[in-house]
Amino acid sequence: NGQTTGINTGTTGQTGISENGTAAELPALRQITSAPVAGAVAFARNGKTYIRYIEKNTGNVYETDATVLGNNRLTNTTIPRVSEVLWNKNGSQVVIRYVDEDTNTIKNFGAKINESKSALEGIFLRDAISEIVVSPDTDKIFYTVPFNANTVGAIANFDGTKVTSVFASPFSEWLVSWPRSKMIALATKPSFATAGYLYFLNTQTEAFDRILGGVL
Repeated sequence: NGQTTGINTGTTGQTGISENGTAAELPALRQITSAPVAGAVAFARNGKTYIRYIEKNTGNVYETDATVLGNNRLTNTTIPRVSEVLWNKNGSQVVIRYVDEDTNTIKNFGAKINESKSALEGIFLRDAISEIVVSPDTDKIFYTVPFNANTVGAIANFDGTKVTSVFASPFSEWLVSWPRSKMIALATKPSFATAGYLYFLNTQTEAFDRILGGVL
């Protein structure tokens, strides 16, 4: 309609702490970091909201208190070329997906944050993981990997332990989501020329039910 609208960049009316430790009024909208971020999580601790994130270029983990205008680096573990990060609900565990500089393949590193050592400690998950998602309660992961002529799906802990295979298919290209605790959704990749399908996988019974089919 020719009128200009904008974002309210005023203040919240709440008092926080500036980077130099003095009292400061919190802005209604503020940038946490100017560096590219691979993934972030917000969680509550001792009645406060905290945010943790990982920088794409360094793999370093940072944390900020929602009432403090500044960030605290938690780890010095350098992981360049981070492409994706999956967090658990309290920000203590993470799966980091990054491009290996030597092989140019995606590595999957399941780690815990050791704040006392300023380090990420963990193990590498399997190579060639094509899809990986976090459970709704964020304490498990589900991933798909090629195995012989099939695609296999498995549930595991964040650190890669207690792996349970729950899915196998001769088709390789699946899009995966985990909308409910006992149900994983798998859809064929979209195409204008090939019919697509959506299936629900019961994580307890391993029943594989078609929900939609024949949809372009």
